[in-house]
Amino acid sequence: MSGWHPGHCAPRPADGARAAQSADLNLLVASAPSKGVIGARLGYSFQVENRGPDNTGGILTIELPPSFVRTTGESIGLAPCTGETTLVCKPALGVWEPDDTVGYFSYVRLTQAGTFTIKARVTSDVPDPDPTNNEVTITTTVTTPPAAALTATVVTRRVSLTTAKGARVTTVKAGSHAILIRDRTTLDNFHLTGPGVDARTGVPYVGNRTVKVTFRKGATYRYRSDAHPRLGGSFRAT
Repeated sequence: MSGWHPGHCAPRPADGARAAQSADLNLLVASAPSKGVIGARLGYSFQVENRGPDNTGGILTIELPPSFVRTTGESIGLAPCTGETTLVCKPALGVWEPDDTVGYFSYVRLTQAGTFTIKARVTSDVPDPDPTNNEVTITTTVTTPPAAALTATVVTRRVSLTTAKGARVTTVKAGSHAILIRDRTTLDNFHLTGPGVDARTGVPYVGNRTVKVTFRKGATYRYRSDAHPRLGGSFRAT
């Protein structure tokens, strides 16, 4: 008499049946500045990696602090992100494929000093065997920019650049400088150009703005109004 084995009676999978789908999503931080100053524009980059084994749809959610103002139209990736303080990002073709890594990038402008946290989380439409790698937290410290040593003043038909003592700038020390731009007219603007520098206000802009620039030793820099280019002057970095 032949032996009997329980396995002989085990049910066989029906034709066309397959194992349940799953996808191990991994969320990575590609770039995230840890420091910034009020008024600066910073870029944050995230990557969604699908380690397989199957395709999956899903959502990447990025929570920004209210003081981080997203710059409109500057998120990129295979699919754009929507939203302002809560960014929602989806795969461009509806799914993240196995072994694919998709990047999502967004610029923000800093409006308040302090230490702030950005939280990001990716979720899958199918079971994820390792949810521990689906969330990241980023901390950025924002400080007040240094007091400006140079002041640019824009009034109707006059564009000037002066030192803290009010003297016209003819030479500056090479290196980093903060410039306070005081724009008081919609008819002209301040536009500073030279090696490594291109800083400006818009012609319709009225208000105060501080920009940080770096002057190269021996280089000549020029400032003007774009509406009336003959208004302005130049100086040399020493």
